[in-house]
Amino acid sequence: MIKKTLLAALLTAPLLGSSIHPVQAATTFNDISNSYAKDAINKLVEAGILNGTGSGQFNPTGKISRQDFAVILAKGLQLDVESVSSNPTFSDVPTSHYAYKYVEAAAKAGLLKGIGSGQFGLGQNLSRQDMAVIFTRALGVDTQGYGQNLKFSDASKISDYAKDAVGFAVQFGLLNGTSSDRFDPSGIADRQSAALAASRLLQAPKPETPAPVTPQPTTPQPAVPQPTAPKPAPTTPVLIPIPPISEEPSTPAPVNEVPTNPSVPPINNGGGSTEPPVLDTQAPALTLVSSAPFKIGTDLTVRSSEVGIVYLVPAASEIPNKSALENVVLTGKGVKAAVITVNGEATLPTSQLTVGAYKAYAVDAGGNVSSPVTDIVLGYAFEGPQFELLTNKLFVASFPERLNTQFMPNAEDFTLTRTDGGMNQKLSQPEIEVKEKGIGFLSEPLVKGGTYEVAYTPSPNSQMLQSVSGKAYGPFVRSFTYTNIAPQRNQLLQNVTMSTDANLSLNVDLAFIDWDDTKLSYTAVSDNKAAVEASIEGNQLSLHAQSSLTTATITLTAQDSSGDTASQRFTVTVVNAASAIDAAEAATAKTQDLTSKSPERLAAEQKLADAQGIVANLTEGPTKTEYLGRLKNVKDMLDAVSQAEELVVTLEMATTDDKNMLDEDDRFAADTALETLQNSDFTPIMDTISFAQLKARAEKAASLMSGAEDFLFTLQSAKNTAQDGVSLLKTTIERTQIDSYLADVPTFKSTKATENYIKPQYDEFYKFLSDIDKSESLVNAFVQAVDAAADQSPGSPAWQQADAARAAITYANLNPGTYKVLKDREDAAAAKYPAP
Repeated sequence: MIKKTLLAALLTAPLLGSSIHPVQAATTFNDISNSYAKDAINKLVEAGILNGTGSGQFNPTGKISRQDFAVILAKGLQLDVESVSSNPTFSDVPTSHYAYKYVEAAAKAGLLKGIGSGQFGLGQNLSRQDMAVIFTRALGVDTQGYGQNLKFSDASKISDYAKDAVGFAVQFGLLNGTSSDRFDPSGIADRQSAALAASRLLQAPKPETPAPVTPQPTTPQPAVPQPTAPKPAPTTPVLIPIPPISEEPSTPAPVNEVPTNPSVPPINNGGGSTEPPVLDTQAPALTLVSSAPFKIGTDLTVRSSEVGIVYLVPAASEIPNKSALENVVLTGKGVKAAVITVNGEATLPTSQLTVGAYKAYAVDAGGNVSSPVTDIVLGYAFEGPQFELLTNKLFVASFPERLNTQFMPNAEDFTLTRTDGGMNQKLSQPEIEVKEKGIGFLSEPLVKGGTYEVAYTPSPNSQMLQSVSGKAYGPFVRSFTYTNIAPQRNQLLQNVTMSTDANLSLNVDLAFIDWDDTKLSYTAVSDNKAAVEASIEGNQLSLHAQSSLTTATITLTAQDSSGDTASQRFTVTVVNAASAIDAAEAATAKTQDLTSKSPERLAAEQKLADAQGIVANLTEGPTKTEYLGRLKNVKDMLDAVSQAEELVVTLEMATTDDKNMLDEDDRFAADTALETLQNSDFTPIMDTISFAQLKARAEKAASLMSGAEDFLFTLQSAKNTAQDGVSLLKTTIERTQIDSYLADVPTFKSTKATENYIKPQYDEFYKFLSDIDKSESLVNAFVQAVDAAADQSPGSPAWQQADAARAAITYANLNPGTYKVLKDREDAAAAKYPAP
């Protein structure tokens, strides 16, 4: 629960007065003149609740982070930021962070939650819907049911946990949509919207304390008709403290629509009878606080005698009731704001309205509509762009909105005149370029101290400047004085790596540029002097590294004669060069695998690069010479392994499976690769594990070449043995020799292409031997059949069987020597046939 004391502090503290915060010197920002929250920004800055971003800028459209929003809340609500716990609530907000005490105080008050897992969300931007949740939580109001009134086209995209808070914030003017029909709940809140909402929240005055009620006697009294009493003015704001709304999504319970004129229960006077309630029929009185002239972009302040809502609508609108006012607001033609105390003031934003006549109304809780405040004429606030010098020849005119590039002015529509000292010196015609929300002017060099007048007078043949929303920027005359241009960063200083006790000198003349041509003075500061000392003399920045394995951030600041400054930061990393070189040498030791893609090779290359980077920054001398020599040896080792591996890879590529080692062209490429490898000198790495691995890879590739030779030699040897006149029967010496050749074939290995090439030749030779064995088997069968039929009479079944065996004999594909032996055996058996 938000404590009532917190709500009281919110409503009673004069947060914009001088009694709470020391008032800062009046700050003039050069980028908020066209911001709809200009007044709110100035008030919060003067109260010490907000700060600019430097160089005279507030950056109204910049995003606001969660921690900076915590700072705004804690400062605005005067939370106790000095007695916060030294134990961080959130793991990502250390005690050393500038926002730590503000985040802790806001979390302790129940205003801010984390994002889960014990984290605050440091550095994350704040969404618009979460800003609504946090603001309504700080106000302590009951927002239940207000989400049902949302009319935005993207209302379905508002998270359930935030819908009621957004509905309340919009209805009572704390926040507006980004357009007439969109709220953009997940959009990032910008600095100006946070300032406006915070200002409205923090201006609520202290509620009056109702007088104590004296108990009435309970003795029954006769009922006497009472006249209708006039409506009493409420003495307290309609604020109901409720538990804080979780930033985590949740499903709200259904909320019934609240009637405009709620029924009031009968009043018991203690006499045993009741009277009907007195209906609220009295309209509030509305007073215009702001005074003319009224310009778009400047908030309009009104005061209502009752709690409720005030509206600003076009004067031509027909307003019979509150619904008509709401409809005008929903169309984007009007605006509204909440009055949360009796006789309280409310500010009506005008930035989204158009030029014309308006009137204001007040509506109380009973739905009664006041008489209008009229004669409110909104005029266009544009008096001319804001000018900013970028260089002594380049300046930019900034406009409130992005310019429509379809309406391009001519350069001749602008004149540039120097007017100081009574002179009226017209400068040469500047070049112009229209881009986004500005026009860039490139002129002849301007003189420091001079006042210049830019006049825009569109010619009849030119198109008048327009914004993308259709606003026309008519003729204007605007002056600016060239007071000073702050130094600017020119060349970024790079991060540095140094060795212990090393010195480094940097020339910083090119680090900054000053368009005023004044001589810059420099200062250099190290945030870790124990690691690096920094000093500067003239334009020379000297760095001295003292302790290793640490870093220091060096801030170099340039200041011109007017006191304006610019800064650069870079990091100096201090390491021990000897240790880095030792590490590189260890990474390239003989026992390390330095072939490509191995983890050891990658580690060695990284350590060599680290050591080279360190040594490059060392001062010249014997030590540096020694280190460079040692690093050269490391690099030579890596290069030698790479060169050897490149040759091995070439051999491997020449002996891949798609290469035929018996093909003339393929074999020539493989022989060339092998010869180059064999003739190379690998002495520097001969005794290393890297060489052993590369040698094994080379031998494996070469074995594919020798395997092809083995295939070819074996086949040729077998064919040579199988001469025409030789018998190749299994019992012959020649056949035994051929079988011994072929027995080694399964052990031969070569490329797939080689094996596929020679396999048909082997298959053909194996078939030749198979045919010999088949013929021999048939002849043997015939001889055996003849021997079996020797004692049988002619024509007996045995001799018939012998005839069949002889008929089955075939001598196809036999060499002559084998054929002769088999044929002789057949003929000898046939001679044993009986005479007919």
